[in-house]
Amino acid sequence: MDTERFTLTEDHLKLLKRANVTWNEGDGEAAGLCCKRPYGNSGIVEDVAEILGVESFRLDEDDSQYDEEMYDKLWGVHRETEIALQVVLSTQSFVPGDYECAPYSSNWKLA
Repeated sequence: MDTERFTLTEDHLKLLKRANVTWNEGDGEAAGLCCKRPYGNSGIVEDVAEILGVESFRLDEDDSQYDEEMYDKLWGVHRETEIALQVVLSTQSFVPGDYECAPYSSNWKLA
């Protein structure tokens, strides 16, 4: 049986520290990150850049073009907060490192 692996980084923890937790209504109601403003503003990638201390990922003065590689990296760290949140809730810890769990499980453990 394969094991799921994930590396929890300081970047993930910085984002989770700034997470905008709300009550999500819809088909099922539950607490979670705000979909529109997960870090307080509607510019998700811009917020991630600010939180992680990325100076600029824009290619021009009018802010209309981004460095695609950096944009993808910032979006990727944001997207990984799903697993990062599972890890910290499951382990009840905010310790960076390599974690693993069985497939289709949320029982993460420090590897």
